Amino acid sequence: MTVELLSSGTLGNLTLDEERMLQQAWVHLLRLCGVENLETAGSAQPTPDITSELRQHIGDMSPRDFRRALWGFILCEHPDTLVLRFLRARKWDVEQAMIMLVSAVNWRVERNMAEVVIRDGESVGLKENPSAGDKDFIAQYRSGKSYVRGTDKENRPIYVIKVRLHDPRLQSTETMDTYILHNIESLRILAKPPNDKFCLIFDMTGFGLKNMDYHVVKLLISVFEARYPETLGVVLIHNAPFVFWGIWNIIKGWLDPVIASKINFTRKPADLLQFISEENLHTSFGGKDTWEYDYIEPVKGENAKLEEAEKRTQIQQERNELIGEFELETAEWACLAANSATGKEKALRRTELVQQLSENYWKLDPYIRARTYYHRLGLMGDNAAIEPVIQLLDELDLHQSAPRNTSALLHSLTEMDQTNEIRLFCGCYGVPGMIHDTSSLGHSISMDICYHTNHARLVNIWINDLNGRINTEKNLQLRKVAMDQLEFRERDFLISNYAMRKTLLELKTNQVAWDVLISQVGFCNMFQSIFGWHPNELCQKG
Repeated sequence: MTVELLSSGTLGNLTLDEERMLQQAWVHLLRLCGVENLETAGSAQPTPDITSELRQHIGDMSPRDFRRALWGFILCEHPDTLVLRFLRARKWDVEQAMIMLVSAVNWRVERNMAEVVIRDGESVGLKENPSAGDKDFIAQYRSGKSYVRGTDKENRPIYVIKVRLHDPRLQSTETMDTYILHNIESLRILAKPPNDKFCLIFDMTGFGLKNMDYHVVKLLISVFEARYPETLGVVLIHNAPFVFWGIWNIIKGWLDPVIASKINFTRKPADLLQFISEENLHTSFGGKDTWEYDYIEPVKGENAKLEEAEKRTQIQQERNELIGEFELETAEWACLAANSATGKEKALRRTELVQQLSENYWKLDPYIRARTYYHRLGLMGDNAAIEPVIQLLDELDLHQSAPRNTSALLHSLTEMDQTNEIRLFCGCYGVPGMIHDTSSLGHSISMDICYHTNHARLVNIWINDLNGRINTEKNLQLRKVAMDQLEFRERDFLISNYAMRKTLLELKTNQVAWDVLISQVGFCNMFQSIFGWHPNELCQKG
């Protein structure tokens, strides 16, 4: 078993001095949020009040507006993780780090990140009358000029940019800005602690002067230096042609020394293999990964929850209450010695609240963020929504066969209501009176199910909206992709024939989807070997 060592200055690996600086940073932020009666005078090192200076970097934002914007930046991250990024970026100069952080918060507001980048995102591809900018934005994703695929040797997501596929004349700078920031926001979710940085590959193969975009280069440098500090793990500039070296002499003068130190030039597969394993390196780079990028288009209805204002308000209110608790606990913790018994007790309480905030965020996410390519791939989501089900199974004394923290356990259940989650799980576990109700399934549900039998087996099933996603020939390929991914990890399991017949009967009402299923010869043969009958025999079985 490999034990990953936490980097110094990160959550879980702080010195007492670093933790004290984290406490001071939170005092400054809480003051800006309008939290009153912060008693720091009794602390060993009272925190000076620099609120007036910090306010110069946030325009006319009120404390309430700043608080909303700050938590709109934190989103699913651990709040301390975000603050620590800025502290490390400014070498633990608390005042400079806070100026940098509040400036980034203000920048997000000015950029309208919450609406244009996060809420709208790829949903613009579903507009009946898209603007030229909307069309150009989706065209960036369709082009395959950049994507996330695999992880490097430090388990950081790999973000590949195919520079030859970019032509700065084909879209506005505003569109490119939105596309880049949208990708970075996805990367923030895909890069999970403790490997919460990412590996960036600029594939310069086929690069020519027509591909050069100084605006994009300057944007990337500025956002990684000042807006998303400490998120780059390594930058690999691969196979740069001779024409690029004159350009590089210009670019390197713009770089912060910290970012410059992360840049490596590679040319041969052996160079890349120093950073990425052969299995995770694409064949085009000399590795073994044969995957090819193919953009999955947004699907009508996938963003329905963005319009459910009442439910969004309810979840947001729950979040606001948790934020209030977290701020109060943080205000008390910030005034205590980090290594004191009381300080440790407060730190534990903060950790509990952070977990609750994380669970709340994943309930809120589909109400504030349009689904992305990575949602449709099944790479983004969270399994926090299964907790009520796990609790129910515990009450029913079925915990001995229930999976615990299975990494792929129903990520998309975050988009289902709790009743349907419980019905689905109880049906799969064989709880009396509860049926595996496939009609409750939404699109792109990835399920890891442990059936409650004498010999429980783990089965992985991909079901892609049995009720209506494939209604047109346009979406036929999506169905095929979904069916291609359908696999059983364990074949010697017992499954309810009733549930399977019910699933297939519902699918059979959609002739296009049914035809695609039946055309999957490998699947049908495997199905027959498991259940003893071919899907075409459904009528006889029904």
